[in-house]
Amino acid sequence: MKQIVPRWEAEQYDGTNGAFICGSFLTPPATLVSETDGVLIYEVQGYQRTVNLNDYVLRESSVDPWGSVMSPEEYAQRYAELPD
Repeated sequence: MKQIVPRWEAEQYDGTNGAFICGSFLTPPATLVSETDGVLIYEVQGYQRTVNLNDYVLRESSVDPWGSVMSPEEYAQRYAELPD
C-alpha cells in the first residue's frame, strides 16, 4: 500500500523574520500587525493570528491563506522534515 501526504511548507518564527513570513512565505501575503518581544501578530482577511517565538507557521502549497501555527513540540510530534 502506498502512503501519500500533502506537501506542506514550514517556517519557524525566530523573532526577526516576521516580515518574511507575512510578505513572502504566506500566500496571499498577510499584513504584519506587530512584531515585538518575540511575538508576531499578522492579519489575513480580517482575522489575526499570533505566533510566539520558535513557533512554526505552516502552509499547504499556496492554497492556505491562513497559515497554521503550532508550537515546536507539536510540530515535532506531528511532522517529519524531508530533505530539499
